[in-house]
Amino acid sequence: MESVGKYRERFPERIGEKLFQPFNKDGELNDELPGAAAYVEGVFEKYPEFIGLTYVGSKALGYSQLGSDIDFAVMHDYTDAKKENVRRFESARRRVDGMKFEGQHEFHLFSVPVVPSEIVRELASGNEYSRAHAGWALAALLGPARGPQVRAYREQIAEALHSLSPADKQKVVDAVVADRTIAFGDRTRKVQERIATAQVPKEILAHPGAARVDLWRKRVIKLLDFDITP
Repeated sequence: MESVGKYRERFPERIGEKLFQPFNKDGELNDELPGAAAYVEGVFEKYPEFIGLTYVGSKALGYSQLGSDIDFAVMHDYTDAKKENVRRFESARRRVDGMKFEGQHEFHLFSVPVVPSEIVRELASGNEYSRAHAGWALAALLGPARGPQVRAYREQIAEALHSLSPADKQKVVDAVVADRTIAFGDRTRKVQERIATAQVPKEILAHPGAARVDLWRKRVIKLLDFDITP
């Protein structure tokens, strides 16, 4: 398997944050996504329950093609929201869900509740589903997200998890990394068939996420301010 160092040497333009940028099956940047994200953010920014949004699906994981759907995880916190506000927020989400962007890319919006106290509770539980659900919410929040409350919620989560033991902090990191890389790994064969090998070396695809896992792990540890080794 090609080392992370070698990967960075061969693909210097993809180091750091750029490995998180969404590329299509031909290794080209999905340049329609910033405009799409700005449009969706504009729909929800008037709602106080709206935290932010992040890319998910084929556009985020690098195996999209012309006309692929644009999938966003829309993060929200309904803790103190009135039922009428929740109804309006979900109505707006359903209205945008299925719309066509630039005449060809269909929006799919996934509702992701991000409630710090609930995430901490689920991570502390012994229930595998609850831990996976918390990892999913954290992955959305800690990913390449944009929105009015993303930074504030990241700080809340970091503070809430600060007192965890090193072992439990490692479990949190593992849960987030698993959510953002296992899906990529499950589609390895599909990705190998469709991504130009000139853009992504076979060695990386054969062990999905060698560099991706490394960068996600470092990202999560940095954003949560964990005092553990990547």
